[in-house]
Amino acid sequence: ETTRRFGTLDEYLKASDAQTSKTVRAIFASLQKKYPKLELVIAWNQPMLKLGDDYVFGLSTHTQHILIAPWGKAALAQVAAGIDGYKTNKKTIQVPIDWKVDVKLLHGLVKTRLDELK
Repeated sequence: ETTRRFGTLDEYLKASDAQTSKTVRAIFASLQKKYPKLELVIAWNQPMLKLGDDYVFGLSTHTQHILIAPWGKAALAQVAAGIDGYKTNKKTIQVPIDWKVDVKLLHGLVKTRLDELK
C-alpha cells in the first residue's frame, strides 16, 4: 500500500508548472464532458477516471512529458494508427507537456475501454 499524497486533482497538480496543469486539465475536461459518468479519483497517487469499480483512464506527469494510460488490453491496439509519432510502451503513450489535446484519440481510447467493460 502506498502512502496517499494527493486527494484531488488540484493537489496532484500543485507541484506542476502552469503548462502541465493546463494540459492535464484539458485532457480530463475533454473526457468528462464526453463521458460524464466517469468519476475522477486519485489512485496510486495519480489522477484516474473510473466507471464504478473499473479504471478507464489515467495519467502521470513528468518533468519533460505526460504519460497517458488507457486501461484495458485493447485500447492501444485499437488506436494504433492514431498514435504514430508518439512514444509508446506497453501501457502508456507519452505526450508533450504542451500537447494540443487530441480529443479524437482520447475519446477513442476511453470508448475502447468502455466497450471492453460491457
